[in-house]
Amino acid sequence: MRRLFLAESDIRSDEVSCEKVTASVAKSYGLQRGGHNHHLVQDGLRLLNLPRGEDGSLSPESLNIMHSTINKLSNGALQSVAKIISRTKCSFNKTRPLLREIVTYHLPCYLAKLDHEDVIMSELSEILINPGSYQSDSLSLVTPVSPLLLSSINQALDRLDGIPDQALVAVNRKLIGKTSMPKFWHVPRSSSRGHLIEIVRKRCKMIIARIEEGYMPKRLAKAMSMVNLYWKQKLRSMDISQLEYFPFSKETASLQNDVLNALWLLPKLQHDDLKLLRPILDPDPKFRKMQFRVSLRKYF
Repeated sequence: MRRLFLAESDIRSDEVSCEKVTASVAKSYGLQRGGHNHHLVQDGLRLLNLPRGEDGSLSPESLNIMHSTINKLSNGALQSVAKIISRTKCSFNKTRPLLREIVTYHLPCYLAKLDHEDVIMSELSEILINPGSYQSDSLSLVTPVSPLLLSSINQALDRLDGIPDQALVAVNRKLIGKTSMPKFWHVPRSSSRGHLIEIVRKRCKMIIARIEEGYMPKRLAKAMSMVNLYWKQKLRSMDISQLEYFPFSKETASLQNDVLNALWLLPKLQHDDLKLLRPILDPDPKFRKMQFRVSLRKYF
């Protein structure tokens, strides 16, 4: 008779303890990215506001939303939610499938017994709207507009004079929602610098004045992130003390950091290294050799 075995790792990956060990190792090696601290998970907000029947029943569409959100929660968050909604202080030493089953069974009834205000102010809400509670990176995040955020935006706008033309153009493109593919060669602008700064400030202030529902519009968040990226590059720091305006995915943030590192290393590149790069980026020579390094920096 043939014996079949299940690898221990297949079981332990669903346990809370395994998740804690993995997070601890990732943190010690600097692989864990912080951030998203002042953003809220839209998936969690939507779950808390699902229409329910008096008995806690949910429509098929609402059930799909609930299952989708629960599946994105981390093991630790699932355990915390299970303890809250089952109203027990018992320790849940259970695997992910069992925790998910407990949450799926108890959550609709738990939400039905609470008023809307109670739900929003509850411990459950703090878990469901916290980006750190999710193992998935495919989350819809929103950024509440706070006095701290507005102050940070105004400070960024006050420093636009110190930003080069190319960065200003990128900020303006984000504000109007215009996309542009990176080009290696320099594209001259017709508008004057002072006029462009005035336009950017005016557009930002118009968007701020029309903010609805207390959340920061994505185009403004992306525009302010361009300002942040410039100052990171200028100050040579990944952790400058400015708010993260737009919650980029881990992959995008990693790519941004790679580009920043490339910019910082560019002055150290020897002539022979540049000779290897030139046929790749400038196959039909448009620049003299002395201009290539400057053009490469602008491209990055």
